[in-house]
Amino acid sequence: MAARTNAEGAVLLKNDRNALPLDLARIPALALIGADGATPTPAGFGAMWVTATSPVTASMALSPLLGSRLHYYDGADTRAAAAVA
Repeated sequence: MAARTNAEGAVLLKNDRNALPLDLARIPALALIGADGATPTPAGFGAMWVTATSPVTASMALSPLLGSRLHYYDGADTRAAAAVA
């Protein structure tokens, strides 16, 4: 069940107290958890059939901005993922 949820899941963020967009200059650390660089797989409306010519994962995009403040884990073990978070 966890694998299916991982494959099909999504996260909806509530912008409570105007926390979004994140100010990366003020974030002391950020945990990024998820398979394949924490980038969702496109699905629906034909997007899943399109192959990106230069794919960029969330990890690849955030790493230059956050450096050592970015803590990535693939999420294979939920306890380890919680420790990263």
